Amino acid sequence: MQVTPAKPNFEHPSISGGIVLCFADIPNLLKLIINHLLDNDLTHADGHIINRNPLDNLVEIQTAQLKPVWKPLIYDIFIYTYIIIKNLLDVKGSERQNVKATARVLSSNTTKAILLVGDNNLFNGTGAKKCYKITSNFVQMVSNWFDIHNSNNQFGPLPSFGKDLEF
Repeated sequence: MQVTPAKPNFEHPSISGGIVLCFADIPNLLKLIINHLLDNDLTHADGHIINRNPLDNLVEIQTAQLKPVWKPLIYDIFIYTYIIIKNLLDVKGSERQNVKATARVLSSNTTKAILLVGDNNLFNGTGAKKCYKITSNFVQMVSNWFDIHNSNNQFGPLPSFGKDLEF
């Protein structure tokens, strides 16, 4: 078949002139991304660090005693991230293979919550303050990528599992 990263296709065996495109196992790649992010820091090409600190701190803020200064924002934070709980970040063994949980963590809602908390200086005094923007950009990029490659509908009016994307 001679499929390579530069030539990710081969000639269709029964349709003259047709090609078959090869894609990686997208759910498996998503699991590898989250497992690497949870286990190690990632270094962006420009040298910025992407890590799990904003995710951990987001969960801590959600579960901490509500302080009066947070009350105006806390409702928005819960709307965006009601789905993220500590158990989704501290996965072990076969739990690390759960695609649905991974997609919940690496989602547009998580991106919005990280930015909301960070932009309102609620990450002060934590390791998340330095990397929340680059980490939220990374989470959004992964979410968009997964939505594109995990579409359940080749043709028709239904969008991919995520939101419609504009480029």
